[in-house]
Amino acid sequence: VAKAEIKNGKLELTKFQTTSKDGELHIDFTMKLEPSIMDSLVTGCLRFKGSEGLATREPKTFAALTTTGAEIRADGLFHIKLAETLRNMKRLNMECGPNAPQAGTGEFAAPPHGPPPRPVLTVPPPEPPRPVEPPPRAEIPHPIAGSAVPPSAPAGSGFAPAPGPAPAAGSGSAPPPMEGAPGSGSAPAEEQAGSGSNEQALPR
Repeated sequence: VAKAEIKNGKLELTKFQTTSKDGELHIDFTMKLEPSIMDSLVTGCLRFKGSEGLATREPKTFAALTTTGAEIRADGLFHIKLAETLRNMKRLNMECGPNAPQAGTGEFAAPPHGPPPRPVLTVPPPEPPRPVEPPPRAEIPHPIAGSAVPPSAPAGSGFAPAPGPAPAAGSGSAPPPMEGAPGSGSAPAEEQAGSGSNEQALPR
């Protein structure tokens, strides 16, 4: 026996009863209707188990019921939770049904519009590289003008030192007179020769 009710834009399975010697089956189902039926949001729960008689008569069917990926919960039944839209309906290995935690109160609660958002780790942007300051330049002292003494020319190099400054006029000193210059007080050698005799040598 199954009964469903459509009210306030929602389809809800209000009654589902089944009696079988092959096992138990309980279904809870609610669907929020959308203009496109395949976009309707589904919330449901399947709880089931196979009987010992089924394991004897139909071992393959019994094995298929026990290998769906669902786990046996505290009530002794396998639980499969239904979620997402009808188009992409998911079957989750989660506890559901009347004994499950209510939505939003337990660790198995699913959000009304899909899986919980993935956590996002915010990483601050890296700091811009700092400019590298150049090392300070070594200051080389400059020589003071006029403080340098010109080096003397080495012997035999052919270079003579620059002449010194000429004596100023009226300084009281004069260069010594050149030999044989007028007024020097000495006569040339030609004049000195024969200066003591007026005789001339006659040829023989």
